[in-house]
Amino acid sequence: MPRRRHPLFTLRNDRLAGAAPADELLRLLHRFANVILCLNGHVHLNLVQPHANREGSSVGFWEVTTGSMVDWPCQGRVVEIFDAGGGRVAIACTMVDHDGPADPGPALAPAEMAGLHRQLAFNDPIAGALTTRAGTSADRNVILTLPAPFPLRA
Repeated sequence: MPRRRHPLFTLRNDRLAGAAPADELLRLLHRFANVILCLNGHVHLNLVQPHANREGSSVGFWEVTTGSMVDWPCQGRVVEIFDAGGGRVAIACTMVDHDGPADPGPALAPAEMAGLHRQLAFNDPIAGALTTRAGTSADRNVILTLPAPFPLRA
């Protein structure tokens, strides 16, 4: 499971004609059938994208981009991989909130400061609640499946 900072859609080189680093990386990852998931961040949004392999050496993989705790919706993501049965593997992605209270009060204790942070992030006019950074329901709490790349043991 490769973990990168940058999602594939951000990998480009505008200085060299014909340079396509995203295409090169995609071809490389498709060479390995055991690559079922690629995790990344950097762009401060939640996004889930399939990358089917049209060449046939693997079925492809899911690319899961997770937003930053700094920006709204101030959530992390738990990723679990498990046998889904029937020769399939599943990837469960679950968004998690920090434990800061909704009403931070005077924001003197660490948990209250976390709650204040969430309020500030929500009200940020550039990166707050009115943006699409939280993603759609298909980008958040999801179970993604693929054919298992090898026999799974019980």
